[in-house]
Amino acid sequence: MKKVLSLIAFLFFSTSIFSQIQTTGSGGDWNSTTTWAGGVIPSGSDAVTINAGDEVTIPAGYTANCLSILSRGNLTIAGTLNCSNLFNNDDYLYSAPEVIIQTTGSLNIGGNFVNEHNLTIEDGGTLDVDGNFINESVYDAGLFS
Repeated sequence: MKKVLSLIAFLFFSTSIFSQIQTTGSGGDWNSTTTWAGGVIPSGSDAVTINAGDEVTIPAGYTANCLSILSRGNLTIAGTLNCSNLFNNDDYLYSAPEVIIQTTGSLNIGGNFVNEHNLTIEDGGTLDVDGNFINESVYDAGLFS
């Protein structure tokens, strides 16, 4: 009985440490509540999924934070995105996702970056990966560290 209660407590607390947030099916700016299911803008403790077919933009001058990202749609970064764990540009069912880091954009990843489709870093844009950069597709790089 004690083991069962311990297991229940573990599952409760481990699932409440972070939440999962996904796009609504229409895309939009990262900092808009209409972009996200439930109307909640992701924070540093959220695992984010950008659904296939959705296009999300982080506007210039805006800093977005998340725990991890699974991008099955398009993501344009004109501002800053800090992702503390994992970023996966996932070629989900050939959805052809694309990540574009514009000249004013910066993507900072505390863990690994897995690129399974198109990654473009325009001149002036930056990608900083603390873990491994795993490239399984095409990337056009400006500044990569």
